[in-house]
Amino acid sequence: MSADLSSYYDVSFLWTLFLLTTRSTGILFALPGVGTSQIPALVRMSVAILIGLAATTSGVKAPQPEHLIDGGLMVISEFTLGYLLATIPAMIVSSLAITGQVVSGTIGLGFANLIDPSIGQSLAILARIESLVATLVFLLVDGHHVIIRAVTGYGGNLPIGSFYPGMETGLFFLERFSAVFEVAIICSAPILVSILVTQFVLGLITKSVPQVNIFIISLPLTIGMGLYITAYTFPGMIENLLGEFDQMEEYVGQLFLTTQHIAP
Repeated sequence: MSADLSSYYDVSFLWTLFLLTTRSTGILFALPGVGTSQIPALVRMSVAILIGLAATTSGVKAPQPEHLIDGGLMVISEFTLGYLLATIPAMIVSSLAITGQVVSGTIGLGFANLIDPSIGQSLAILARIESLVATLVFLLVDGHHVIIRAVTGYGGNLPIGSFYPGMETGLFFLERFSAVFEVAIICSAPILVSILVTQFVLGLITKSVPQVNIFIISLPLTIGMGLYITAYTFPGMIENLLGEFDQMEEYVGQLFLTTQHIAP
């Protein structure tokens, strides 16, 4: 019976298609601009199948599992790899969201929140705006192309289904988190310093001119100064973001290197 099926269907092709579609599904589950509830799951699944089909026709082949449990582990590992690949740009995008969240709390807009559909939680309105801008920059510089090319493992250098995340993978993402946090601090530092100077000046005015009702002018002045400095430093934020996106292909290669291989 299996011989008859093999004569009609290329089992190796179908197995490779299934695994690469699983990897693509993991990518589309968390990719910035795509992995949100605003895009129907049917659309994302259809795109994942198309990406998997295109990757399969490039000539890569998945090894055949000897046992059912080996096949299950290969499926799980493929989805995990896809999700981790999409996490790399998602962490970069989150750097501006962190900046907006910190700045919003400092200037008094911490309670002005919007629901972020990508994470299903409320974010400060400034953080939401900066997150949308970062996602738009990611798409404009074709950052998603880097992740989609990784579906084939850059020419099959990473055997399909023959890996699992290890300790080095965890250390890699810890390093990426520290780098993203550093970018967020660099972007928010000028704004925080300007707000600190503004508060210091308001304190001097209160001491020198007690007749001035400082509470009437402090909040609008702080918000206005924060928004102005944010707009003034926004090009610098984009430059830092572009620097991270330019190195994303290198980050993907590092992720492949930190992944430990197992025989199917």
